[in-house]
Amino acid sequence: MGLLVLSEAGLDLLNKLLTYDPKKRITTDASLNHEWFHEVPLPKSKEFMPTFPVQHAEDRRVQRVIKSLDPCEDHQRKELKHGLLGTGGLFG
Repeated sequence: MGLLVLSEAGLDLLNKLLTYDPKKRITTDASLNHEWFHEVPLPKSKEFMPTFPVQHAEDRRVQRVIKSLDPCEDHQRKELKHGLLGTGGLFG
């Protein structure tokens, strides 16, 4: 893997964006028109950017249960799956 390098124009923009004094900091319009955005390679449109599938809360919950190492949670998950939880016992 090659070493990532920021050009002089990139360093200039970064320094201007990170200027502590807001009065001296580059404006949003000026930053978007900075020469760095016109260097080769030019920015790509969003259609060329990778996309990732959305993970819903339900998917994350299932993954968390499956990864559980607690035998009680594993037993409870099996009971829930088979509809046995809450069918008897003192607290069920």
